[in-house]
Amino acid sequence: MNNVMVFGRGFIGTRLKELNDWYFAEGRIGSVEDIVTQIEKHHPEAIVNAIGFAGRNNVDECNDEMTETIYRNSYLPLLFMEAAMQTRTKLVHLGTGCMFTDSEQLRTEEDVPNYTGLLYSRTKAYADLAINNFAEEAQALNIRFRVPIDSRPHTRNLLDKLRRFDHVTSEPNSVTWVPDLAAGINHLLDNDKTGTYNIAVTKPIDYPTLLSFMNEYEGLFPDIVPGIEEERTKVRMDVSKIQESGYNPMTPDELFTKGVDEYYQTLEAD
Repeated sequence: MNNVMVFGRGFIGTRLKELNDWYFAEGRIGSVEDIVTQIEKHHPEAIVNAIGFAGRNNVDECNDEMTETIYRNSYLPLLFMEAAMQTRTKLVHLGTGCMFTDSEQLRTEEDVPNYTGLLYSRTKAYADLAINNFAEEAQALNIRFRVPIDSRPHTRNLLDKLRRFDHVTSEPNSVTWVPDLAAGINHLLDNDKTGTYNIAVTKPIDYPTLLSFMNEYEGLFPDIVPGIEEERTKVRMDVSKIQESGYNPMTPDELFTKGVDEYYQTLEAD
């Protein structure tokens, strides 16, 4: 689907716009009317809410900026949902998988968010529940992704973060290849899907293995510290639902080889 308007010019919004050849909305959003005006002006087939707040440097900072966090992560999604229903325009809401406690089990789309230790997680969970409950009426897709990895360097890219870290946990985690996020959303829109979908690499990965592939390009060698992360950092997402819809995300092996190689090629070119 090409006629898609993206709200939010952060890391993910910009990459979705670039990878799918979509276009940005104009101006700032403070009301349902602001969104409806943009829809009536451009007549998109779908709108993407890529507006959110995850702290200036990390999600822990959201606790210190409550107003901004609640406004962007909980309030604005409701405005988008109302605008989508008023105009009968498809809505894509970008949620997160960072709303669950530590679990050995894969988290499915049916699982209800249960991590309340951070304001960030709580505000994202409020929007997740609202969008999911009204997905059919709002023609909405509620996309849960987690820990983005991209071929382009960015402060929010896990590969950039790993190059700065002094230590990493060895616990397996779900991560999302950003080009998969873009292609997966496009696939779901083209097939008129609604509801919640997880988009992540097909199986959880551990950071030491990822680093071993990065070490082929540069010497990093951070310490491996089991359990250094809090419980919220080990979330494992089930992607069978989007696979059953006909889209297959990147596998860990593809991420370790193709994904890491693309990142370093971009880094070298820059």
